[in-house]
Amino acid sequence: MILNTRTLGSSTVDKLKAQRTTPILTIGSDTFTRRGLAKVDCFNFMAAKNLSDILNAELKVPNARHVYDAIHPTALALPRLGPISLAVLSAAWEALGIGGDDPLDSYIKKHESKDKDAPSLMVTFHTLKAREQKERSQERKDKKARKAARRDTAHTIRRERFTTRHATQAATKQSTH
Repeated sequence: MILNTRTLGSSTVDKLKAQRTTPILTIGSDTFTRRGLAKVDCFNFMAAKNLSDILNAELKVPNARHVYDAIHPTALALPRLGPISLAVLSAAWEALGIGGDDPLDSYIKKHESKDKDAPSLMVTFHTLKAREQKERSQERKDKKARKAARRDTAHTIRRERFTTRHATQAATKQSTH
């Protein structure tokens, strides 16, 4: 790409040149530039940015190999991390030579249950995310129900204590009059 400073301005040209060499995807110690991801036909740079943020800030992974070996696919069912981000992760593994010809498929198979009678880990990543979201939603509902039950029990105890105390005070008043 020819970058003309006269037409585009020097700050725009500098910014565009920096984008060529600045890592767009960082997974712990592994970094990938736009050009590096483009070599494996990956052009989803916004998903790469989200993936970097989540893997580094929330999961704190040391590198891409660790994600492949130790992070279960269900741990990746997080907000802002969708199937496109998973495809970017697969492209990163492909660029590093991790996981063979189909890194994403081998990653899923690697983490699937060893129990033959157990259901498959996932049909699609969307299905996995939906399942995880449903479980989190149920946990929130259960927590809310437990909280309401505790609150109702506490209120009943306070009400009984108040009515007993109030009745005792009223009886004491009448006996003194």
